[in-house]
Amino acid sequence: MNYVNGLRIDKSMNMWLATYDKGLTKYDIEKKQYTKFISNPNDTTSISGNYLLRIFLDSEERVWIGSWGGGLSLYDSYNNKFRRFLHDPSLPESICGNIIHCIFETKDSISKTLWVGTSSGLSYMSIGDSISGAFNHIFIKDGLPSNVIYGILEDNSGNLWISTNYGICKFNPKTGIFKNYDYKDGLQSNEFNMNAYARDRNGNLYFGGINGLNIFNPAEI
Repeated sequence: MNYVNGLRIDKSMNMWLATYDKGLTKYDIEKKQYTKFISNPNDTTSISGNYLLRIFLDSEERVWIGSWGGGLSLYDSYNNKFRRFLHDPSLPESICGNIIHCIFETKDSISKTLWVGTSSGLSYMSIGDSISGAFNHIFIKDGLPSNVIYGILEDNSGNLWISTNYGICKFNPKTGIFKNYDYKDGLQSNEFNMNAYARDRNGNLYFGGINGLNIFNPAEI
């Protein structure tokens, strides 16, 4: 099936394509060459799934891939292999869900943090901790309006704006304070959609859902 859920182009002019059910494809734009990566259940260094939802390039140009049911994968370009991050109920530090809707990175003066929105909550870890794979988590019990996370954006004050299956959440990572918004605050509905979020150069945030689009500037709220 020629169905692409995600696309990114890295600094080496490689185009990365996350497909519906055919795994990951890397296309060298200059050489016009394709390389395909397919999940192999007998090879734990292969990509974790073939039904892919999201591709993300972090500030170090590393390729992260989110899948439906196969968790999160990190591509090791040096060894041409993948590191898998899967939910394990017996390991509290494992990623909180295996359906990955969005991936985002924030940076402060000290460290960089990778945020992963799943269908079971929000997981995060320092980019430097990716070797250990130890995640922290945020759930409804902590202040989220829903554990189904669709999109993550950051405003100029360092707040995260998180679209979910039950409204939008403003979260301050430094203070741990949440502020939740629903349709009564002017949202198109309480339900938003995967891959439907963006920020423009003026700081406006865009979130799409099942009944339209919300556009706002956090500085004006």
